[in-house]
Amino acid sequence: MKNLLTIVSCLVLLASVSCSSTKSSSVKQYQKDSLLVAIERGACFGACPEFKATVYKSGLAIYNGRRHVNLVGTYQARLSGSQMDSLLAYIRTEKVEDFDTTYVNPRLADFPAYFLWLSDIKPTKQILVSHEAPPEKVVGFTTRVEDLVNGLDWKKISDSVNQD
Repeated sequence: MKNLLTIVSCLVLLASVSCSSTKSSSVKQYQKDSLLVAIERGACFGACPEFKATVYKSGLAIYNGRRHVNLVGTYQARLSGSQMDSLLAYIRTEKVEDFDTTYVNPRLADFPAYFLWLSDIKPTKQILVSHEAPPEKVVGFTTRVEDLVNGLDWKKISDSVNQD
């Protein structure tokens, strides 16, 4: 009886380790990858979409939808080689890494702010946008990233909402 209990305990432990390792391997994959670009839109007093989308240099994309979005939870997609080439060409042509780090109108109390992160050649740059009329180059880049994100074929990998 004691041997049977030991064998059952070992099987349960083995099963739990193997199940958790397959789920965490997907998470570990993008945690070790290098950031290329990310956008995060946060909460406001209304129904502003809350999400974070990250594109890594490998072409892996992770979307984390929180509230007021069609995709709630954590999703994964992969950019094609041509999508990556196009995004990199845009970043370099438009000199996005040389943008200012803040575009803020201090008189706007509840304007839906968002963050952009970028790391192509230079170290990671964070850009805060909380302005009713940021420069066209910032709007253009934001639109480019959001259009790319919205056009990807997302596959759900978790129901949980990551608050990273």
